[in-house]
Amino acid sequence: ESRIRNLGGEYSCFGLPYWDFSTESERDDGDMPFIFNNDIHGLGGYGNPENFYTVNEYSWPGVTTKDFWVPAHCQAEGDEYPVCSLKRATADSTGPVAEKQGAGIIENEQFADFSRWYSHTVNLPHNLLIDAEQLRQPVVTSYDPI
Repeated sequence: ESRIRNLGGEYSCFGLPYWDFSTESERDDGDMPFIFNNDIHGLGGYGNPENFYTVNEYSWPGVTTKDFWVPAHCQAEGDEYPVCSLKRATADSTGPVAEKQGAGIIENEQFADFSRWYSHTVNLPHNLLIDAEQLRQPVVTSYDPI
């Protein structure tokens, strides 16, 4: 971020949003993920299981495809490629505790090994946001603002 802000002018106030998903480990089982809390983050929540898991105007009030759209999974009512609603099929996923994450880092000294371990063990954003096979090709997390 600093390098981009240092370009000056219109870039001086650049900010890169991110989700520190490690905070989700503090969430009680069954509670909605913190990132879905519209009062704080405003990024919508669960997708509508009755309409191909669409988030726009279901758990993201007032946000239509005119405000935020994705060019994939255009099965929901009102979707017209390439302007389609964001989809999310959520699952309970809290990720491993800090001790297991630390062990995974220590035990996988080579990046390739660590990367494989991470994608199968942690990968909280993917595991939390995509719990429907129909949303895996292409993977919708590429378009999700989270």
